[in-house]
Amino acid sequence: MIKKSLLLAVLMFSATSCASIISGRKQEITVSASQPGVQVSDGRQTWTAPAVLTLPRKQATILTFSKEGYRTQSVPLNQAVNGWAVGNIFLGGPIGLGIDALSGALWKFVPEAVSVDLYKAENNN
Repeated sequence: MIKKSLLLAVLMFSATSCASIISGRKQEITVSASQPGVQVSDGRQTWTAPAVLTLPRKQATILTFSKEGYRTQSVPLNQAVNGWAVGNIFLGGPIGLGIDALSGALWKFVPEAVSVDLYKAENNN
């Protein structure tokens, strides 16, 4: 009986996914702008800067900063391998790595904070 319980515990532990457990499927990104009232969009939601966005790590994201009278600026959030995914080498193995990849926890966004300075739009009049 103890052997079965121990075996079950080892199997469950080996199926863990380090990045999913430690850092989760979403990441907070801090955004700000030098002008008040700048709108920030990820294509799905819109916020007013300054703000803290909670974004799913699973998909690449481009943040668009806009304000009437100013030129729109886009900032890509690049995906880098989340350092916690390395734990799968020791604990989670291929199953843990697969879980992290499917959940998006395998990735982290770079940069974690974005600050923009929008420039006035040129008037063609």
